[in-house]
Amino acid sequence: MKNGIEIRWHGRGGQGAKTAALLLADVAFKTGKHVQGFPEYGPERMGAPITAYNRISSDVIRVHSNIYDPDFVAVADENFWEKACEWQKKGWTIALHGLHHELHFHEPRGYYQLSHSSKTEWAGKSSTEQYEMLKQGYQILKEHGLTPTCFFAPCHTYDEATVKAIALMKTEGCPMYISDGYALHPYQRDGVYFLPTLFDTPHKLPMQGIYTFVYHPNNMQEQDFAYLEDFLKKYASLFRSADEIMEKYDSVKNQGILGKIIEHAIYFLRGIKGSKE
Repeated sequence: MKNGIEIRWHGRGGQGAKTAALLLADVAFKTGKHVQGFPEYGPERMGAPITAYNRISSDVIRVHSNIYDPDFVAVADENFWEKACEWQKKGWTIALHGLHHELHFHEPRGYYQLSHSSKTEWAGKSSTEQYEMLKQGYQILKEHGLTPTCFFAPCHTYDEATVKAIALMKTEGCPMYISDGYALHPYQRDGVYFLPTLFDTPHKLPMQGIYTFVYHPNNMQEQDFAYLEDFLKKYASLFRSADEIMEKYDSVKNQGILGKIIEHAIYFLRGIKGSKE
């Protein structure tokens, strides 16, 4: 944003991230600046994830949206790293989800572009640049006692250069599989393993398969949490940890013709759905 700054706050309900954003907006307004200060959250309850935003400018602010490429990021959860280490001890899979989560626009194209979104942190950059980003993100997590075994790109957008960079990380003793792709079983492509992600809400397919679903708690309502809880209880015996699955499929072969057909069919159908919406 020209002649201004954008700030994104991360915290949990009750930690004051929303209040801090509104106070900052109030103070900046009293100094004569044009400001925005607003929160984004799902259910209003203690401990629920919350994101808040500030725009401060000398000019009139005509943008009205969330902030995807902030100048500053403030994290209110001071015990985050300790909590993450506890999650890892309990068997949770730690994933590398971008580096800064700074998104730019890139025309979706290429065999690895599994999302129709034009927002990406990775696609369009060289494999060398992406490798350096991966290495930096991996090192940050390691410095805090975490070992990422999985890569999950923001907005599901990455490209062939991303896969090459992850393959290079593997040769240097930092193996990671990609949690993405449309398929019914894990598969390998260009030396990198893929754990399919088919849905953004919990679903059980009528046929057998191994796949994941992804969701964002900060965008969920109370009924969404209730549905997820019921789903987990009903199908608890069918769940496995991601790392456990990928260890089993360590020698998995390439996707095959049928797998590629399924992948492209789902991609095509999602594109039609997205254009209608």
